Amino acid sequence: MKSFQIALVAAFFALLAFPSCQKEAKIGEHSVILTQDSFAYYLENQFSRWTVLVCQDQLQFMDTLQSFYREREFMPLHWDVLMGDSAAWDELESTFSYSETHGMDARYYYLPLVNYYKAKAANYSRSDSIYQVYAELELIISNSLLRMYKDIANGRSSPIKAYGYTYMLPRNNWKSMRFYDFLNEPNKIGMIEEIHRNDTTYQELQKLLKLYQHRKKIEISSEIDFGDYPKLTLGDSAPIIRKLITKLKQRNIPDSSVQSLLDTNIFTKELVKVIKTLQLKYNLTPDGVMGYKTYGIINTTPTHKVDQVKANMERQRWFTKPKEKPFVYINLPQYIIEMHGPDSSMEMKVCIGKNLPDNYDAMVKEYSDSGWLYKLPKNMETPQIASEIT
Repeated sequence: MKSFQIALVAAFFALLAFPSCQKEAKIGEHSVILTQDSFAYYLENQFSRWTVLVCQDQLQFMDTLQSFYREREFMPLHWDVLMGDSAAWDELESTFSYSETHGMDARYYYLPLVNYYKAKAANYSRSDSIYQVYAELELIISNSLLRMYKDIANGRSSPIKAYGYTYMLPRNNWKSMRFYDFLNEPNKIGMIEEIHRNDTTYQELQKLLKLYQHRKKIEISSEIDFGDYPKLTLGDSAPIIRKLITKLKQRNIPDSSVQSLLDTNIFTKELVKVIKTLQLKYNLTPDGVMGYKTYGIINTTPTHKVDQVKANMERQRWFTKPKEKPFVYINLPQYIIEMHGPDSSMEMKVCIGKNLPDNYDAMVKEYSDSGWLYKLPKNMETPQIASEIT
């Protein structure tokens, strides 16, 4: 019985000690022990210090973050990431990478910088030096998460930045931001997906972006390595010339005439002609000789489609067409009634007033051609209406 009590007491103290073990970690070649309680002190002080790793104005949400961490008693949110937990890091990296499906560049959010300084600081010999760097990294990560959340919801830029201060059309697609909830949310990708769930236009643009991004990856993977051929000229023979012709045909450059080229390993006169046309199109000397500048054109990945969809997604974050209530619109000059319902619309022509004379169209044409006021048909009120119905 006594041994059972001793075991029970030991288990009790082990349970008490277990949470505290989770709040400390040993890192780096010097095996420095860090604790969350000590980290909280440096994190609180960081709000009254200038950041060193990035410009201070890049941390746009410092007031929000200060309130958020104060409620947490300045306990870190990204402790596992900073302590080198690979699963936690992979999850964070996946979250930022997901922003690319919404047209963002994941590099905007400083994750490579965080990874570099995290590894560098881990080998410091003094704990206070590590704490100071990690406090900055903690805020950079949280600020970047909020920035990504805001960018995807309401846009990375703004109409004024894009079009200038003369642009006056007000935005009408603001989404409310739940910053605290987003930071605390374990499934951040799921929360992001809810933002535009009811916007069918945005969802179609997302599908297009995915398609064009996939095509772009294919283009990159099919780049030709011209390293062994500094120049290619008329009469040269090499296996890479066949790859060159295939690439030109796939991209249909410089124009459709490239499709008539024969698949061959010889730099023919026909190929020289195509290369000259290509060089002219890109403002290069049209000598028909393939050098590093022409190689660059061949391996260039077309990005205009991707950029176009990204721009449309950004505009969709700013503006959306409001849902219209059912209404009836009568266009009198054309005598057409359009009936708009909640999910459908229809139109029909109607007759208003007395029947027109048989030669009405000829009368209108005569008036329009001559412009003489005294030839105005008696059943027409103003020249403006006549001009609308011819």
